[in-house]
Amino acid sequence: MAENDVPQLEDDNLEDRNKAPLPRVPPHTPLPLPPEVAYTRPTLSGQLPKVSPITQVQTQAQLSQGVQGYGLAITAAITLAVTLLAFVALGQWMDHRWNAGGTPWFTIGGLLIGVAGGFYNMIRLLSSTTRKK
Repeated sequence: MAENDVPQLEDDNLEDRNKAPLPRVPPHTPLPLPPEVAYTRPTLSGQLPKVSPITQVQTQAQLSQGVQGYGLAITAAITLAVTLLAFVALGQWMDHRWNAGGTPWFTIGGLLIGVAGGFYNMIRLLSSTTRKK
C-alpha cells in the first residue's frame, strides 16, 4: 500500500454516491418588475415660521429643566452603583482576609448592605431635590 492510499471500508461505497443524479430545479416564471413610484421632494413655501421671543424663553427654560432632570438621574444611578461596588469590594477583601476558600459570606453581606445603602442614598438624594421644588 502506498503512502497516499486511503484504506476503503466495505460499507463506504463512494462510487455510488458520486454517480447519484443532482436534484433538478423546477421551472419558474420570472419575477414582475417593481411598480413605478413618483416622488416629489417637499419644498418650503418661502419663509420659515417666525417664533416669538416669549416662546424662545419658554423653550430654553424647558430645556434647562430637562437637562437638570438628566443630571439628577445620572447622579442617582452613579450613587447607587458606587455604593454597591464599594460594599461588594469590602466584602471580597474581608473574605480573602478572614475566610479564604470558604463560602463568600462577607461578599454576600456586602452585596446586601450595598443594595440597601445605595437605595437609601438614592432615595434621600431624589427626595431632597423634589422638596426644593
